[in-house]
Amino acid sequence: MGSMKRKNFHILLFLFLFSSTANIYAITWVATFDTKGTACDLIVNGNYVYLADHNDGLKIIDVTDHTNPQLVESFVTDGWALSLTMDGNFVYIADCSKGLSIIDCTDPADPVLTGSWDTSGYAYQVAVNGDYAYIANSKNGLEIIDISDPISPIYKGSYLTGGKSKALYLEFPYVYLTDEQNGLYVIDVTSPDNPLLISQYVLNGALGVTKSGNLLYIAASSSGIKVLDISDISTPVLAGEYDTFNKAVDIEISGDFAYVADYAAGLHIYNISDPTDIKHTSGYSTNNYASGLAVINSYVFIANKEKGMEVVYITNQDLEDPVEDDPIEDEDEESENDPEENKDESKNESEETNNTETNPKNESDDTATSANTSENILDNTGETSSTDKGSASDKVSKVSSGAIIKKVSKEEDSLSSIDTYPVSDKTKASVSSIAKNNPSKEDIISNKKHLALTKKNMSSESKKDITTKNNIPQKNAAPNNKEQLKTIVINSAIFSGLGLLLLIFIKKILLR
Repeated sequence: MGSMKRKNFHILLFLFLFSSTANIYAITWVATFDTKGTACDLIVNGNYVYLADHNDGLKIIDVTDHTNPQLVESFVTDGWALSLTMDGNFVYIADCSKGLSIIDCTDPADPVLTGSWDTSGYAYQVAVNGDYAYIANSKNGLEIIDISDPISPIYKGSYLTGGKSKALYLEFPYVYLTDEQNGLYVIDVTSPDNPLLISQYVLNGALGVTKSGNLLYIAASSSGIKVLDISDISTPVLAGEYDTFNKAVDIEISGDFAYVADYAAGLHIYNISDPTDIKHTSGYSTNNYASGLAVINSYVFIANKEKGMEVVYITNQDLEDPVEDDPIEDEDEESENDPEENKDESKNESEETNNTETNPKNESDDTATSANTSENILDNTGETSSTDKGSASDKVSKVSSGAIIKKVSKEEDSLSSIDTYPVSDKTKASVSSIAKNNPSKEDIISNKKHLALTKKNMSSESKKDITTKNNIPQKNAAPNNKEQLKTIVINSAIFSGLGLLLLIFIKKILLR
């Protein structure tokens, strides 16, 4: 009996010490910006966020001061802006039933419609490379448009997948196209008028997709994360998977970490250094529906449906490989609990009537009804899918003990004004944009050192002024990685010591 008690004691001791020292990851709230629409997707270019705001079109937001985003301008498109990408000064919008909209944003304060193309289906996502735009076109699969003259786009070719294509990743000459019913398609677009299927991997719920090295990462709705090895592009092989907390709808990769928009479960971060053994590191509840994201150094910008845009800061993502050292990576059945049904019911019902009566596409089950539902992942047109995960409250309880989910006032984030950021490597970005804007690891490390040197050279008087202005103690002012890590480790040691004393006391009682 005594041996059993000692064994149980040692198990309790191990679990306590592990839990008290594992809490080294933090996600800190920085700012929220209400777009007034339904935020579906976003990209970051320089000091601006370009956000697809569903029936409110395009929103351009100045995030020079991360704690205080400011609306620069809005542009209402003819359809429902579901997703977007940027190439040069042009923003390309997947505009639902209205196809492709091309907006000249040379002056962010004065966006101008340059051209448009009414696709044969519902445009969910778009990527651009050179003279061509590649569109995930719902039931009409992949559609390729010649945009060499942005004023007059021309149809070039298409590939029909048989299901509903809602996302793609472009790495010329291949398009990696997801189909919600039929999985992943690898398509050779060397000849845009004759795209050729290279391979297919069957899985359910395939939505967002991105690529890193020879691995494809798929946000597969209720099926979570799927990792495919495409070393042999003709035969994709499952390399790893992870069942997320709700419905994975968008995914981005930065270094050894995957950032997942997990819809009702918010933002979740996973260590993918070993794709065969994916580990959850931290999570953050957005209190709405995270539908898209962009990762910029230690900041994550989240398209958060009814709540608009949310900005969070990642602290000490990994002791060996902090997230700020990683390269930058630039999106059912209808539910009665539709989170959008009260958003703008009269407008949505009006648009539903117009689409039903005038839509020449005649996609009976693609009819645009209300805005997207809690079960309607990336499905802002009213199209239905068969995946279902259950309520978020049932799933969020799975968050590991190694995560700290924290919200603080915006004044506590002093790393809020960094003048310039390169373009996010979004799933929607073109190959040319990725090559031009995705910095090397050396560049980012150099930039980090420059930022650290700038902070170090601040005069004590300047620091005092900043503290006085914000009316907060200096120790609370900045998410300083080294200081926070030191504090967390010290606190962990203190709690571990107290826990050890408590358990020794319990041991004495048990052994009497």
